[in-house]
Amino acid sequence: MHYPLPTHVTVAWKNRDGLEATAQGERLTKQSVTLTMVKTGETLSASEVLEGIKILAGTNVIYEGRGVVSAIIEAGGGTYYNLTLQNPKFELQLPPRNQIETLSNAACQQILERCGQRERIDGEFRLLVGEVSDLLNMTRAWMDQVECALAPEQWTDGWVDDFLNTSAPRITGTFNIKHERFEDIIEAATDRGQKTELVQLHRDFTQTHWQQFFLGNPFGHRTFFKPLGYAGDYEMMSMIHRNRPEGNGLFNRLVHWLLLSQWPALSVRNRIAHLRDVITETGLKAASRGKRAKILNIGCGPAWEVQQLVKSTSLVDVMDFTLLDFNEETLAYAGRIVRDLNQQHGRTSTLNTVKMSVYQLLARSKSPQNLLPGDFDLVYCAGLFDYLSPETCRHLVGFFYDILSPGGTVVVANMNDSKPFANFIEYILDWHLIYRSPSQIRTFAPIRPGSHSEVIHEPTTANLFLHVRKPDK
Repeated sequence: MHYPLPTHVTVAWKNRDGLEATAQGERLTKQSVTLTMVKTGETLSASEVLEGIKILAGTNVIYEGRGVVSAIIEAGGGTYYNLTLQNPKFELQLPPRNQIETLSNAACQQILERCGQRERIDGEFRLLVGEVSDLLNMTRAWMDQVECALAPEQWTDGWVDDFLNTSAPRITGTFNIKHERFEDIIEAATDRGQKTELVQLHRDFTQTHWQQFFLGNPFGHRTFFKPLGYAGDYEMMSMIHRNRPEGNGLFNRLVHWLLLSQWPALSVRNRIAHLRDVITETGLKAASRGKRAKILNIGCGPAWEVQQLVKSTSLVDVMDFTLLDFNEETLAYAGRIVRDLNQQHGRTSTLNTVKMSVYQLLARSKSPQNLLPGDFDLVYCAGLFDYLSPETCRHLVGFFYDILSPGGTVVVANMNDSKPFANFIEYILDWHLIYRSPSQIRTFAPIRPGSHSEVIHEPTTANLFLHVRKPDK
């Protein structure tokens, strides 16, 4: 392979479990390469020997062999490992002497062009990104100093909680002011996402300066890396509902809590409250008629609203819950928690779990062997429509309606971009949602004789709910 190489290389190796691990190579020299682990879950030890190393420039392997971890450096919210390469021999070819000038000119031109592109980034935006970086840098330095003075017992006797309760509101409040301006500038500078090249420039600039601060905490890390393969998994949702500082170190706990105070997390907690009210209303209606309420939760996640109801009210004794999710780990978690709570609180609600994706659900809805028996008093889906096409959403709501009993209700939720947060979660957390307006979500309601539909929102207005009611007999 000829020079020039890409700015970054990828390093792959066999980890302790014999599985392939990868990291970004920040700096490649004749004898070593520096790895950054800010975007992986891997950890390495000093003097650890890594076998089967491959260094890739793009898709081309330029080095194969082994290496030894010679240094470990904590900096910028991530961990950097210097890897000494043993018997290095690179599969690289320099151009002949008469082409050196051409090579040099091309490389220098590329560097200057990349620097020049940054001039297209909005000036106020660059200043704002720098101000937030300074805020977080100084906060981290201060909290690192406090952490050095902490005695072990102060981590558990309430001192740390009091410290964060006192510090977090001022830091978070300052960040929120800057963040709202951040969203406004991006929308104006990129013509609401239409100028894709400008979007990428702003995204790259933001990630370079901010991402180091936001991926070291549990919520940011899980949202970005998506260990189950998708955003919004059950543990990420559980973090939102627990709503407390978590993570290693004071600064990471602060940032974790900061993320949980943003509009998306606030609206998700409000969404749970709304669903809890809807389920309660369904149970009361069924109880008044001397029957049990059959409730289907599509894309159940941790089923936090069910957990809360089992803990708080005996009304669940007249409820039969079916939890459906495509992820087996999620179903196992939610099923275990709800059953344990039933036992702890002496409840007689029943629970059935079904492993199925919404696409499988739609396919089987056309089959006489459909696994869902129908006649549900409530079918609700909160957290999936943010990722699905309009056509799929319409088909799903129609199917949900068809499996309702007379007088039953469908409730589906979708995020609305009424609050400024979309660019931040996309740029920093790689969390992409499909936002819809009230008029757009209203089009998902099936047109059936006697049906009634309405769109409502929770207090932040960032989460919309479509309610569709089937007429009584």
